[in-house]
Amino acid sequence: NTAETIKLDKSVELVIASCGMTSNTKDVVADVRKLKEMKPEQFDTIVKQYLQVVKEGRKALENGDFDAVGSYMNQNHKLLQEITVSNETLDNMVQLALNAGALGAKVTGTGRGGNMIALTPGKPLQDAVAKALEDQKYRVWKTVIGV
Repeated sequence: NTAETIKLDKSVELVIASCGMTSNTKDVVADVRKLKEMKPEQFDTIVKQYLQVVKEGRKALENGDFDAVGSYMNQNHKLLQEITVSNETLDNMVQLALNAGALGAKVTGTGRGGNMIALTPGKPLQDAVAKALEDQKYRVWKTVIGV
């Protein structure tokens, strides 16, 4: 997998928050591999769904359809939960962001620690989601991607 730059015609605000825990990438990968070996059909179904979510999410992002992007982020998070990459703290953070109005939120990075990212178009929404997470003592960063 290689990273690609996607040109956006409009900018959008994001909130990134740390759960304050780290995880060992090697352990996470080993556990996912174990799941693949124990339940290959289920794992293959999840991978197919994941690839479709990524493909459709990219299209939505390129088209500036942030409602759809948020929906695909939420679907992606559910798939990551199924392969045990999330944890209770990250799931709670995602739910906090969604409850505060984020269009989508998901684990980012290795998982089981680290960060979540939330799609928060507009400065007022970004501020509201950031505050909801900060009120629970999570470390938060606000950023903008796009033009």
